[in-house]
Amino acid sequence: MKKQLIVLALLIVSFLNVKAQDGGNYLITKEGEKVTILGDASLSTEWISFRDNNGKMLDYKHKNIKFLTINNRIFFTLQLMGGKMMRLEEVVCFNDKYILTSFYQNGDYSILVYNWDFKLVQPHKSLSPYKKKQEADIEKYVTPYFPTCAKAYEVMAKNIADEETEKIYEDGHYRKVYKIRSMLDNVYAVSCGGTKTLSDMVKAFMAWSPPVPEGKK
Repeated sequence: MKKQLIVLALLIVSFLNVKAQDGGNYLITKEGEKVTILGDASLSTEWISFRDNNGKMLDYKHKNIKFLTINNRIFFTLQLMGGKMMRLEEVVCFNDKYILTSFYQNGDYSILVYNWDFKLVQPHKSLSPYKKKQEADIEKYVTPYFPTCAKAYEVMAKNIADEETEKIYEDGHYRKVYKIRSMLDNVYAVSCGGTKTLSDMVKAFMAWSPPVPEGKK
């Protein structure tokens, strides 16, 4: 178990180690400032670190970011679990009614479903790392909102199948080793059909403001 947690931690650290390819990687702060991302970017559960156009290393907290796009992956800063915790959540897929997002923290991947008013309709659900439970999670927490989404489900199914245990030879005998992988790998901002586009969703989100917490009105 300790080794598995170490592997998961490494996966999370390198989750967004990507290269800017066409100058289209950037974030927009809460104040509306656009900041270009150049080269590698590392996304943790609270921060994103990267270099800007001048080669300067920058760090931004999730709560100070409105929107992030990097290599065609889309992130919105939303109220995780419907509370005050503002975190970057990645758009997994969407249709004309709902948007599926993902978030990762302390080695766990979670999913959430919002409507197009960015109200939470499927609360934060941590995903099991095990094959049968992941299949059940899709059936229970995803398909009710996205009954048809062949492109996304095909990739999810492949990811889950790849998570089967494998045998390795060690110390004179074979033993099973669990291959850790998220069912959401390579499922990025997939359209599940309908008339609304990714551009429509980004436009709707940029016009949205989170509700003011009680006591601060």
